[in-house]
Amino acid sequence: MKHIIFGGDGFLGTELTRKLKRKGEQIIICDINQTLSSGIYDDPQQVTYINLDVTDPASFEQLEIDDDDVLYHFAARLLMPILPRAERQHVFWDVLYVGTENLLNFMEKRKLRRLIYFTTDMVYGHTLENPRTEAHPRAPLGPYG
Repeated sequence: MKHIIFGGDGFLGTELTRKLKRKGEQIIICDINQTLSSGIYDDPQQVTYINLDVTDPASFEQLEIDDDDVLYHFAARLLMPILPRAERQHVFWDVLYVGTENLLNFMEKRKLRRLIYFTTDMVYGHTLENPRTEAHPRAPLGPYG
């Protein structure tokens, strides 16, 4: 079994990779970035990097995945306040919606069923109430959430 992490070079993916490495697991990081300074790529026998853009459906075709592999979807864009609001929405839409749709279509085509999806809680806005549940009132802070 392999752990295939989309957005694996980001904050969440890097942390998950470190934990899985300590357990001796096989990991494939799928990302448009490869931050060599993070130290997660120091063992090429255990961690493989694949340049993959979730917004490009053809990008998924390079993956060799088995039925028992676990896919993690952490791919996202960082908040970019320097861009005009209209451009920010386009960037987030492409990765968060189109990228997710592309991944789900790929999984359906390959008959894959094991996905762990994680995204932001910004959809709930600023709140002092913790923990939050899915029933918590929505108050998005912007296009990211």
